Amino acid sequence: MESPAQRRLDVIQSHLLSSSNAEDDSFLRHNLTSSSHFLNGEKYSVLLPEKLQSGKWNVHRSVRSPLKLLSRFDDHPEIGTLHDTFVHASETYTYHKYLGTRIRVDGTVGSELYQYKWMTYGEAAIAREEIGSGLLYYGLKQGACVGLYFINRPEWLIVDHACAAYSYISVPLYDTLGPDAVKYVVNHSAIQAIFCDRQTLNSLLSFISLIPSVHLIVVVGEADDHLPSLPSTNGVKIITYSTLVANVAAFCRVLKFYPSDVYISYLPLAHIYERTDQIICLYSGMAIGFYQGDTLKLMDDLAALRPTIFCSVPRLFNRIYVGITNTVKASGTLKERLFTVAYNSKKQAIMNVKKASLVWDRLVFNKIREKLGGRVRFMASGASPLSPEVMEFLRV
Repeated sequence: MESPAQRRLDVIQSHLLSSSNAEDDSFLRHNLTSSSHFLNGEKYSVLLPEKLQSGKWNVHRSVRSPLKLLSRFDDHPEIGTLHDTFVHASETYTYHKYLGTRIRVDGTVGSELYQYKWMTYGEAAIAREEIGSGLLYYGLKQGACVGLYFINRPEWLIVDHACAAYSYISVPLYDTLGPDAVKYVVNHSAIQAIFCDRQTLNSLLSFISLIPSVHLIVVVGEADDHLPSLPSTNGVKIITYSTLVANVAAFCRVLKFYPSDVYISYLPLAHIYERTDQIICLYSGMAIGFYQGDTLKLMDDLAALRPTIFCSVPRLFNRIYVGITNTVKASGTLKERLFTVAYNSKKQAIMNVKKASLVWDRLVFNKIREKLGGRVRFMASGASPLSPEVMEFLRV
């Protein structure tokens, strides 16, 4: 009688791609990825013989790791936590740009005609040590919860790294859900210290008497399988640092990023999607530029930062799609026909894994690409499904 192990190997073998396709990154790059493609077990996943306890869904595993679950990076198996990842990045990319903020000439945060001011990985490492030792000085014990109550900014990540290094638990406080939600998360997590800015401080002080566990508030100025993190957009869920590293390790097995890449951070860091993206940036030595806090000015930030990596959500991608298509329709019959011919030509080239004519980029698509800064080479969508129509449009 065939053993369970042999049965599993037989099933895996029957679903595996040929070695040429499985090892060639271009195979994935030139084929649309959607939930339907992923779950059919023919291109990207291996269907295992086991089922979940409910018996309703078969178990799928990536063709790039069919025999085991990934938990570490292939080229750095010693990295197991966020702390390990930061140490690796700060030692490898010490003098590389890491965290960037738009600064006015008078030194305050803003956008008018001024570019990004950068902190290096080495400087971030020093700041991490200072914050961590400061929390120790004020009596926080290992395992204490620390709240992060501000929008995306360099201090957010530095405090998070300090928590990972000094065995604290970072708890994002998502202000968009309102004071009642923040108060609930603070009490539920028994947060002892909260980092905030001047805007969120006012909200915090309005219910300070109702959060008795808090005994330290740090206000950030306007100038310049370890302990878990608790993303708190929809209740409190515990995610270990080793789980985050495993997620990023699997992602980096499929796609390659470089220290020369630039990422724009505007999605809320309270969401695990953005947290994971940031760890990918950290491991790869990328520069992270923060938006100025107003999504209505995001296009201005994109033009100034000129990112190469742009991760977003369907809501924004749909808005970009509608904006471009409406502009094309309003441009006149001749320009609309030119766009249609260019779009169909490039789409056919992509579908047939051929190099598209650069003429169409010069005549049509470069103008659109400039809206995102002109250098974006990789876009990702998460948090909810992206329609195949919009995904196809963005790829072209």
